[in-house]
Amino acid sequence: MTYRTLLITALLTLAACTQAPPAVDPATPGDPAAALVQRFNMGQGLRGLALDAARGTNTYASLVQQLGKDAADQQVQTQLDRHLPQFQAAWDQRLGDLYAQHLTAEELLSLTREGTRSPYAAKFSAVQPEVAAQMRSQSSPLLTELVTKALTP
Repeated sequence: MTYRTLLITALLTLAACTQAPPAVDPATPGDPAAALVQRFNMGQGLRGLALDAARGTNTYASLVQQLGKDAADQQVQTQLDRHLPQFQAAWDQRLGDLYAQHLTAEELLSLTREGTRSPYAAKFSAVQPEVAAQMRSQSSPLLTELVTKALTP
């Protein structure tokens, strides 16, 4: 899975939303960017990105030689799932922080409540490529750390 896939996943998730109740009451204080990321599970691509990154390592290639591709994938996925909870919150926070740099609190809350029916849906789509590029550059160390933990015996 690539960062393009993460972008597509985020867009499809937002597009698939319905009239579900908001994840956050706009009258209560909170982080509207975090609410948006949480409501649409926008950080869910971390697992796939980590698996893709792991597949590009020498350690993974050695596992494939020793175990075969299917068993190597299963072992790496199991280890990623084991370590993912330690990294997911930081990943989601970074993603939310990036959206907050491009969208106002009002826009974020509207998107959280209304999804694609929000008057800001087009703006959200327009900032996606920049957010994805920033996420790629700013979150590489986090992704590398996750993969390293998953591939270290």
